[in-house]
Amino acid sequence: MAIPSDIRLSLQRALLDVITPSLRRVCYEMKNHNILLHFFYDIEISELERELASNAAAEVIADFPKDYAIDWKLERIGYPYQMPFAGHIVYNRYEGEK
Repeated sequence: MAIPSDIRLSLQRALLDVITPSLRRVCYEMKNHNILLHFFYDIEISELERELASNAAAEVIADFPKDYAIDWKLERIGYPYQMPFAGHIVYNRYEGEK
């Protein structure tokens, strides 16, 4: 079974060159052999951002054996609204003092 640090490192590598200015947070949840990635955006999610998230998910799943499944969810939550806690945070945009 994958350990959290393996998933975290894989996802951090996959996020290289896919972070856009509107991306607020990326986190993951793992249940058994299922990895769920959450991408939270500040504004309307563009087709480019959908493609970039899909590419990042493909990079992550390539790092794990075939018995793992991956899914991803994109959600728009505009600043200053709070984002729900969804698993382990891998990327979090700086949004100023709270």
